[in-house]
Amino acid sequence: MKKKVSKGQKTKEKIIKAGIKLFSKKGYFETSFQDIADKLSCPQSTVMNHFPNRKALFMAVRDFVVSQNRENVDKLLLEDMSAWDRLIHYSHLNIRYYLENRQYGKVILLFYYYASQEKQFQKAYREGETRAIERIQLLLASAQREGSILEDVKIDEAAEALQHYLRGLVVREFMGGELDWASEDTIPKIERRIKALLSACV
Repeated sequence: MKKKVSKGQKTKEKIIKAGIKLFSKKGYFETSFQDIADKLSCPQSTVMNHFPNRKALFMAVRDFVVSQNRENVDKLLLEDMSAWDRLIHYSHLNIRYYLENRQYGKVILLFYYYASQEKQFQKAYREGETRAIERIQLLLASAQREGSILEDVKIDEAAEALQHYLRGLVVREFMGGELDWASEDTIPKIERRIKALLSACV
């Protein structure tokens, strides 16, 4: 049975989705609660009932974007895939999602930028990086048990290197990039890069 969503929760999600559109278009400091209210044709007090300040709204926007990406990736990682294929497709799907949903990608880039400058976002950034690295560690460990990765690869070091590569790839691709994401050659290129990273982590 589908869980019933309250009116308040629906309003909150509408605010978050409006935030995605406005933050990705105007930026963090340039987006006001009045902008959000105007977008939704509602009083500014409605927005403030759900979010006490812009930081809280931006963090909710970021969390929503990340959770949507995670759900999409989980849905497309098939159980019958080998551990190695799951690792490669995890890497590919994470980048492709943000490129195909560019407003979401811009929110993530904004978050990266402000996390490097604003203390209020640094803790959330570190926590997000830790969760991402832990997930990659699990994928790498499965591939190692499967025999797809050499036993002497240092999983912790490799997971951190791969996460840094993926984060950097998002930035580069939004700035023009070098990969054709509609091409069948894209996944093999990512796979070769991951193999190179792993070979450096022994």
